[in-house]
Amino acid sequence: MARHARSLLMKRALVVIAALAAVQIQASPAGAQEGAASRQSAYTSLEDCTVVETAAEEAGYSRSECPGLGGYRLEYVVADARDNLVVVAPDGREESLRLPSLMGGAFSTIGTTIEWRGAVAAGSLRPDALIVRYDAFQDPERPERPTSYLLVIALEGTPCLAARIPPAEGQNEAARIAADGAMRCLE
Repeated sequence: MARHARSLLMKRALVVIAALAAVQIQASPAGAQEGAASRQSAYTSLEDCTVVETAAEEAGYSRSECPGLGGYRLEYVVADARDNLVVVAPDGREESLRLPSLMGGAFSTIGTTIEWRGAVAAGSLRPDALIVRYDAFQDPERPERPTSYLLVIALEGTPCLAARIPPAEGQNEAARIAADGAMRCLE
């Protein structure tokens, strides 16, 4: 029993360390709690996307346009069994997140739920971050068991991958902490 408790404590400690490594909170603890409390999440689904292009001869390539929030939209791209997102900013600028290459090139899938994170202004969410589930099939010995990361995407400026939260207890909370902190691109 003591061994199980130690293992659980180690997992929790790793989640906290991962969250702190991904985020540099540049406010006082009271300010950080206050800022996090005013931030909210809203959700969209990749199931609501419209397929706009396919090319079966290119390893099942498809590109879909997806609704977003706060003037943002997404493009969901599948090519060679690897999923990617393109962020379309309110001004029409498009930025590929290059998730397959940033995550090691393994076969991958993106979860259907997109979490948009930001502050509420004038009654609507002004997103500055996305949280997406990214399943990477990294272990060739166990191709049926993906590693399920939560990726935090910074939207302001040039959208980019800002944090990669590994699977562990408290993974969702760690991703929100990263999304609510000062974000920098990982590349």
